[in-house]
Amino acid sequence: MAKAMKSTMKETRHRWCRWHVLKNAKDRLGKVYSKHKGFKHEFNKLVTDETDITKFEMPWDTLVKKYRLSKNKFLKRLFKYREKWAKPYFMGIFCAGMTSTQRSESANHMLKRFIQRAAPMHLFVAKFNEFQSDRNDQESKESFVTNQVPRKLRVSVPIENHAHTIYTRATYEKFYDELFESGRFAITSKISEYEYIVTDTKQDTEEATTQFTVTLQGTSKVTCQCGLFEHMGMLCRHALKVLVHLDRQEIPAGNIMRRWTKEGLEHSLSVDSKATMAAHNDNMRKKLLLTIVFEIANKEATLSETTFHQAMEAMKDSTDPPLEPALADITNTSTAAIAEVRPTACPPRTMLGGRPPNTGLQSWLASRKRSSNKTANSASALVADWPDEENTPTKKRRSISDIMYK
Repeated sequence: MAKAMKSTMKETRHRWCRWHVLKNAKDRLGKVYSKHKGFKHEFNKLVTDETDITKFEMPWDTLVKKYRLSKNKFLKRLFKYREKWAKPYFMGIFCAGMTSTQRSESANHMLKRFIQRAAPMHLFVAKFNEFQSDRNDQESKESFVTNQVPRKLRVSVPIENHAHTIYTRATYEKFYDELFESGRFAITSKISEYEYIVTDTKQDTEEATTQFTVTLQGTSKVTCQCGLFEHMGMLCRHALKVLVHLDRQEIPAGNIMRRWTKEGLEHSLSVDSKATMAAHNDNMRKKLLLTIVFEIANKEATLSETTFHQAMEAMKDSTDPPLEPALADITNTSTAAIAEVRPTACPPRTMLGGRPPNTGLQSWLASRKRSSNKTANSASALVADWPDEENTPTKKRRSISDIMYK
């Protein structure tokens, strides 16, 4: 995959999944995990939290020497390809905050709820449309909650109110986490009017003090050394510390990514693209309908008259434009032929009161059966009441013949 991406997707970066890196490390270094309790904490912190290249490589060497893993082949290979998985090497690349394959795995899980593995192509298209409709419904619900459900301001600074106004509900929660964590940092020095040094005040004294340089580009944008905005599209805790210190009322316009705002969905598609998608969906629906018709026509099983009539009625009663004249004549002729064989309902009757009768097809068939049974019973009763010539007395027979003769 890496070789193919170099030739076909030259502007992209191939990255290893961080979750798989940690999982493989636990499988390969299980003895170290069980023997040294602090190794897991130090290793995970180095892989997950460190954003500076220098502060990543030097602690890595220290960690390897501390636990005597210099000759470990797995760690050697891991460090050799560190640019494919280590966080400091991706901070300047926008990844929307994703460091593993959980997004694609989540999409696969949702898709499996609607589509089976052995599903044919026409069923796949139909179920995929159902899946897309479900995702649109979920997005509409989330938009409704974002616009209607109020959220409390917990830090009570002006910039929080602005974030509450522009961001979606999920993005605002992430912004609040960064704003809350900014309280543990302090501005230790001011290099210039537009450049500040922010230091972590709650860090362990044994470790080297972590410092970040925050640079202001006027009132339009703010950048930080950690690179969280370039990586995720959201302001980091260090930049928020400086903005709160300067009593800024709003988030700089250059640090607002439209995809995280409430208006992101409305502006994501232009008018032309929406029209193109509508035409594409219409063609896809027609092709799917045609595929199903061909599949039914090629089956050896007999098509019932009820099913055929229902399909014709559905096509006739649709709100789409009317059918072609020739096709309409064929449809009307077929419908009339079916109506002569078996009507779908009894004709409407005027009701003077009481419960309305059931005018369904099953009710009509039941009434016909009852009437036919009643006719058969009446005929058998007449035959039973007619006098038997063998058991009738001779006198009576003659008198009857005489009467009939007269």
